[in-house]
Amino acid sequence: MLTKLLIRPRGGRSGAWLGQFNATHINLTLGQHMKDLATVYKERITLVFAEEFELALLNAALSNLGKSGLLRVNNFAYALSELIRHVLQNSSPDEEVSACDWFKADPTSSSGITQRHRIKYAVQGELSDIYVSKQLGLDDLEEKIKELLESIDQLNGYKRVEPNRIFLSDAEVETLAIECLEATLGIVEKISETVKEI
Repeated sequence: MLTKLLIRPRGGRSGAWLGQFNATHINLTLGQHMKDLATVYKERITLVFAEEFELALLNAALSNLGKSGLLRVNNFAYALSELIRHVLQNSSPDEEVSACDWFKADPTSSSGITQRHRIKYAVQGELSDIYVSKQLGLDDLEEKIKELLESIDQLNGYKRVEPNRIFLSDAEVETLAIECLEATLGIVEKISETVKEI
């Protein structure tokens, strides 16, 4: 089954697919229940990756669930978080983000570019804020960007090593895995839905 994510491509042109991902090619070493869970979410996340690296990172994230060890949930969340970071960075190159008329460098970032900028570029591209608001009638774009940032923060929270995230039963691992996958799914779906509106 081929699955897809629509992200604003480089140069701000709408409607380009980043690549193709064949969910049947991932060979997971999970217990059957976790393997079934991973398969369901792979299909729901509907990502299409442009690079072999992104496929390998997704595969590595999912394979962490099947490994024993105290840090398997943290490693799983870390890999998913890095996957989202990589996809955003890849679809929002520094030089293109900084060339947008809506861009204002953030002094707290070494490059001046923040995750907020990358998300905005991924969904809005080079379109001006006025055009998006007045011509397209999307007055809630900033709210959607805020929701995406909150979802990313939620996913990042799972990668932190805390006492309540180390000594976990299989049921607790499954619960946290679902929460991580739901956060990832929410990010992917929100970006895709927003791009379609524009």
